[in-house]
Amino acid sequence: MLGERLKLIHISDTHGRHRELTKLIPSDTDILVHSGDWSHFEWTEETEAFLKWFKEMPGKHKILVSGNHDGPFSKSADVYSEFDLEGVHYLENQSIEIEGIKFYGSPNVRMDFEMSFTYFNDSEALSLWKNIPEDTEVLITHGPAHGTLDQNISSGKVKSFGCKILETELQKLKKLKLHLFGHVHEAKGVEKKNGVIFSNAATGIQIHQIH
Repeated sequence: MLGERLKLIHISDTHGRHRELTKLIPSDTDILVHSGDWSHFEWTEETEAFLKWFKEMPGKHKILVSGNHDGPFSKSADVYSEFDLEGVHYLENQSIEIEGIKFYGSPNVRMDFEMSFTYFNDSEALSLWKNIPEDTEVLITHGPAHGTLDQNISSGKVKSFGCKILETELQKLKKLKLHLFGHVHEAKGVEKKNGVIFSNAATGIQIHQIH
């Protein structure tokens, strides 16, 4: 990684309300990341409006990962031909190096019912998460790993919605510095474990310095 510190802005789960964040995104943003669920109704027009806004926001680099509400992308055979992604790095189980920093992004999220980019069991989870490159420094997923900023109250009980397989695979990423995600709105916040910063920016914005 380069020695220069970069300002990374993390947003997630805007669900059609992205314009509420317009004035909160710093003008000196180096990297702007959205970790999924920009859509609410899953309309194509909604996605097009979001992309127009996203590209207009400050940030030398823009990184986008889908979520379970982003149907237009999950149904698309080629998002780059169907949507205007000029100036945006869209990551769908892919990696990219920006300013000497290695990113990996995935939209997949474990759920009990089918939506966009969902998986349902440990076998599917392992087939997805074992592919994260070991030299990843910033991981972007829509959903959280088990046990970190992943809790919500369901049927009167506190429940963790994160993926246990992802939690296990994260422990193999010895160079990991940041894990950016959303999905569980009620658990938004920032937590640091074993030198890794975990950022759940669901319905909000988080600011990080990386180098």
